[in-house]
Amino acid sequence: MLAALSTEYGYWLAVVSVILDGLEHDQISYIGDAFQGVEPAWLTDFDVASQNLVWAKWWARGGEFF
Repeated sequence: MLAALSTEYGYWLAVVSVILDGLEHDQISYIGDAFQGVEPAWLTDFDVASQNLVWAKWWARGGEFF
């Protein structure tokens, strides 16, 4: 994430939905420039143990690789 945040464009985030019924059911969604405009203040706070994101919102942002 830090590498993606340090550049303006050019990074893709691949979000994978893993289905327990088998590999052929898994889905991949790609988000181009996913972190553009994100303020990374929480990345420099060393007291942060985790960052939880809303899966549905990130999944909705994605699509096919283009």
